[in-house]
Amino acid sequence: MCERVIRVGITGQGRSGYTIHARWLRMVQEQFRIVALANRLAERRAQERKELGCRAYCDYGAMIRAGGFDLFVNALFSRWHSEGTIAALEAGHHVVCEKPAAVRVVDFDRIVRTARIAGRRLFAFQNSRYQPAFHKIQEVLRSGKLGDLIQARFSYRAFARRWGWQTRQELWGGI
Repeated sequence: MCERVIRVGITGQGRSGYTIHARWLRMVQEQFRIVALANRLAERRAQERKELGCRAYCDYGAMIRAGGFDLFVNALFSRWHSEGTIAALEAGHHVVCEKPAAVRVVDFDRIVRTARIAGRRLFAFQNSRYQPAFHKIQEVLRSGKLGDLIQARFSYRAFARRWGWQTRQELWGGI
């Protein structure tokens, strides 16, 4: 049991923010509580306010200004990751940011510098961390049964046809 529950604000309530982050955070309510979210769609805000019992804002700037949370989950469109992350860090929040954290290296350097100056933690979201196979690999590695390893590689693949914004290069989607 955690000493205290971490209050979370999520921005970007699309596939990642709602389907991945909000779903997982609801499963670990002894550690995390969703207290705020930002979404431009009014009907989505109303639905999530009802489902999650949290404050809802039409944009992440308003959510950041209102505060009341410890951790900012940035699931905005990729092109706004650095802007949203920097705003949250400057306001004193720790940040979990979806990939890519920034479009350009200079923007990522600004994010890291801002986190250091603000004394806040910055985390890149890696959803494989929560896969059962990843936990098993960690268990085996900690056991020492394989001796001293030089390299370990974990690969997880699944195919799903996607036609959303994340496939469009001009929106910094794709691989």
